[in-house]
Amino acid sequence: PVNGDSLNFSTSLKNFGYGLFTKYMLPLQVAGFLLLAAMVGVIVLSKKSSMEQEN
Repeated sequence: PVNGDSLNFSTSLKNFGYGLFTKYMLPLQVAGFLLLAAMVGVIVLSKKSSMEQEN
């Protein structure tokens, strides 16, 4: 069971957004950059794979 004392954070959307773009701005940008790099890597690897299959 969860008691009210452990849930002392604010659940409003405004406070959530404020936290993301102030306190957690750098980790959010790092995570976004890593996801972008992973997507680009998958695209490059899939294009190489499809070109090898054509030859």
